Amino acid sequence: MQAQEVKGKSQVGPVAITDKNYDAEVAKSKLPVLLFFTAYYSGPAKAAKPIIAELATEYAGKLKVGQAEYGDCPDTVTKLKIEAVPMFIFIKDGRVLETIQGMPAEGKEKFRAVLSKSLGVEK
Repeated sequence: MQAQEVKGKSQVGPVAITDKNYDAEVAKSKLPVLLFFTAYYSGPAKAAKPIIAELATEYAGKLKVGQAEYGDCPDTVTKLKIEAVPMFIFIKDGRVLETIQGMPAEGKEKFRAVLSKSLGVEK
C-alpha cells in the first residue's frame, strides 16, 4: 500500500486483501473493516474504486478499508459467499454485520450511513 498525492492531500488507499492475509488484516483487525470485492472485468467495480479510495482517506485511523480481487482469493470468496462484484462487506470484531451487493445509487452517502449505523464509525 502506498500513499499517493491527490488534490494536495496524502491519500492512503485500500489494503490489498488476499487469502494469505485475510485473517490478520480483516478477521483480527482492531478497527472495523469495509472490505470491497472487485474484479478487473467489472465496470461497476471499477467505478467504485475512487469512492472506496476516498473513504479510506476520510476514515483513516477509524476504519480499515480493504480491497480484494475476486479471482485472486478463492478461499476468501468461498468463506464470505461472494457471488458477484462489486460486493461491499462491513465487518467488526471479525463478524460480518452488513453487505451491499452492487454499487448503490446513493454512492458514498450510502457507505457513510452504513458505517455510522452498523459499525459505529463517524468521519
